[in-house]
Amino acid sequence: MPNKFSHKRLPRGLPVEKIFEDFFAYIKTHVRGFIVKAYGSGEQYWEGSQQSMTVVLTTPNGWDGLSQNKMRTAAIRAGLVQPDGGNRIKFVSEGEVSIIIIIILSVLF
Repeated sequence: MPNKFSHKRLPRGLPVEKIFEDFFAYIKTHVRGFIVKAYGSGEQYWEGSQQSMTVVLTTPNGWDGLSQNKMRTAAIRAGLVQPDGGNRIKFVSEGEVSIIIIIILSVLF
């Protein structure tokens, strides 16, 4: 581990749903910030896109619907989609992502 890396321990008893929610909120903040800075009309682009964007989350192979539902709820609470937009959250297993990347790379190279 690099010497300059430091982290705080998570509080005991912190539910995994809250960890997911905080992580998704962090991701949203930084993706939004990048889009706003990278595009001339980034704020308008973000506002317009957020209402219809599909959020794709990866999960370990074998995760069941219950685990995915906890992630979906955390993503909604974090504001990735509006409360009525839960159907715009899609899940892809790590195995499926691997195959997709292999296909994409084989086409590109």
